[in-house]
Amino acid sequence: MPILNTRVQADTQGAEKSSSEVIPVNMLLAQFGPIVKVTLSLVSRENNAIHEVDENTHEPVNGSALIDTGASVTCFDPEAATKAGLIIADSGPRHSATHTNEIVPIYAGSLLIHKLGFGVNVHRAYGASLKEQNLVALIGRDILSNCMLVYNGPDASFSLSI
Repeated sequence: MPILNTRVQADTQGAEKSSSEVIPVNMLLAQFGPIVKVTLSLVSRENNAIHEVDENTHEPVNGSALIDTGASVTCFDPEAATKAGLIIADSGPRHSATHTNEIVPIYAGSLLIHKLGFGVNVHRAYGASLKEQNLVALIGRDILSNCMLVYNGPDASFSLSI
């Protein structure tokens, strides 16, 4: 079982802060969240079919994903999903704190979690604008239901195993 152990560092999370600002260790996870480096790409069997009919080659998209226990399903940023050539498998209503019944594309793709070296085929990832948060994905409870997540706020660390 692969295990990822990570300690949040303020300077590695893209934080814009003055030299006088000090973030207490126990607030780092609260401020930045459990973020992992990921790659979005086509599911392997779909990759071959797409490239047979589409001369445009799509490159995998690298970025950050937030482990989000508040998200019932995994979400992909539509711009990142398009760049990666992910297939729109469906569309449906997305519900969030700010939107109700917003019809969004539902993507099928692969999500590789770098430090785990483990990829997950996601057949129903809802489209959600995440670019402004410097994210390409939210890892929701649909994936987390097969994982063990330990969130250690006082230590600013988290562990994820699949």
